Amino acid sequence: MNRYQLIVSLAIVSLLQGCASIQMVSVYYEPTEPITLVSDLNQTIELGIFDDARGTDSRWVGTVRGGYGNVLYRLTTDTPTSEVVRKAMENALGSRSINIASNSASLSIEGEIIRLDCNYFFNREAHAHIMAKIVSQNDHATIYSRTYRTDNTEPGIGAGIFCDIDYLAGFLNRTLSETIDKICTDPAFIDALHWNKSRQAQSAEGIDNRLLNLETLRSKRLITESEYKAKKQQML
Repeated sequence: MNRYQLIVSLAIVSLLQGCASIQMVSVYYEPTEPITLVSDLNQTIELGIFDDARGTDSRWVGTVRGGYGNVLYRLTTDTPTSEVVRKAMENALGSRSINIASNSASLSIEGEIIRLDCNYFFNREAHAHIMAKIVSQNDHATIYSRTYRTDNTEPGIGAGIFCDIDYLAGFLNRTLSETIDKICTDPAFIDALHWNKSRQAQSAEGIDNRLLNLETLRSKRLITESEYKAKKQQML
């Protein structure tokens, strides 16, 4: 290829990239495995913000490329991905009987979108990396934090010109749903949702033991009756 042909080729690629079509897609949660209800959750849960840490356009979720690597389509959502993921989490939690409170909650589920995208260039790829954490609303301490990842790849047919946009969007939906299901079925995540209840049980057990010791001290006359009453009142 001579210099003139190279310049023409680069110009065509640049033109095609500039003419990339914007395709609006819907990204949502659908269970990828049987639902197991979360029981014995005697506290209120608030669903916080899932920050978009991808460093890209807040609505962008994918790219389809042609045979020369030129961008043919850019996939976007109608709302920012932070809202998309939050809504997906809300649906996933609700399907497991985890009720979301609007205020006065004891715990908050929130997190960060590290990666959420799909692409087509001979192969289909979809990625969903989400950091989920549980925060105490009393002291804003992080009780639980973990990053969950799903990376799916499958062969396509030809370059992006043969891409089925709806199928690619569904591929991304499944990948996001798999990541969210990993969060909601993680025993460590479920245990953290019971954190306040566990802490209260441990606290009650500790008070019972201290009261027993106090009774022993009084029965052995190692403390006076007034000291016993004062310490008992302090404990309770």
